[in-house]
Amino acid sequence: MFSERDRPEAASGPDLRAYEAVATGAEPEADAVRRLVELGLVEPGADGAHAARDPRAVVRELIEAVRQDLLAAADRMAQIPDIGLLAQLYDANRLYGGSASELVPTKRLMNERIGRVVGDARTELLTVQPADPADRDPEVQAGGFQRDRALLERGGVVRYLYAPAALGHGPTVEAVEALIEAGGEVRVSPREHLPPRMVLADRHLFVEQVVVPEEVDAGWHVKDAPSTAWARAVFERAWVAATPWEQARRRMEGAVTSDRQREILRGLARGDSQHQVATALGMGEATVARELLKLRRALGFRSRDQLMAWWGGSEEQQLP
Repeated sequence: MFSERDRPEAASGPDLRAYEAVATGAEPEADAVRRLVELGLVEPGADGAHAARDPRAVVRELIEAVRQDLLAAADRMAQIPDIGLLAQLYDANRLYGGSASELVPTKRLMNERIGRVVGDARTELLTVQPADPADRDPEVQAGGFQRDRALLERGGVVRYLYAPAALGHGPTVEAVEALIEAGGEVRVSPREHLPPRMVLADRHLFVEQVVVPEEVDAGWHVKDAPSTAWARAVFERAWVAATPWEQARRRMEGAVTSDRQREILRGLARGDSQHQVATALGMGEATVARELLKLRRALGFRSRDQLMAWWGGSEEQQLP
């Protein structure tokens, strides 16, 4: 077949005269016959004679040849997706496996993206939830935990890190204990010891929006291998220092202090003022003062100094 660049031009006057000469048995010009042979209109003979071919048959043959080429090209194109699937094996052994990060503009899209990634995960799911648990749609929450249990059933590792407030939140307690029963691992750590909120699933990292201040509902989907490896190392350090969920639950039984009060006391013990503690914990100073007053009354103390002296020797310092 001819390419677009070297395809012979349409038959001209000399071509027509040469074809007529071959068809009638006369002697055609050599150059004109050579073009007719290239076009497939003339078939050269072994004895130097030439035979004219039916132009209609030639057209059908050319069309069929083109059709076969198109079918072969379509067949080759059909193989491309199968080859493309190998990219996941290629990327798994590279330090850089695609676009480094992507801003996901809304919470809804962020949750959908996390759901898809975790649904495809095969190795591990590591999450950090440093904020107080919020009441969520029970069906949505159940769906999330079911998705995570499915990863456990595939042989993956599932680990959650929570702030102490989760220990007193009924829906979270129920879901966490079901996850632990299924083979998941959960630990608790003081809020100030936890990394920022993150979800790490295999080689995918999701973090809250920290680049563009005005995009408060956005988040980042990071696929850069060094970044995800660094986040995993941060998680592991916090995980080792955290308290297993069951142990934290036992310690909480009979505790005088609440998780919020312990956070306040730890800040004051570091030498921070009530204003600094309130700012660090995202509370108002009145809330900090109210929590300290409530605890002093529960313990029968008259002053903050008495309260801090008690805290310095209390085993409740070991609570998350």
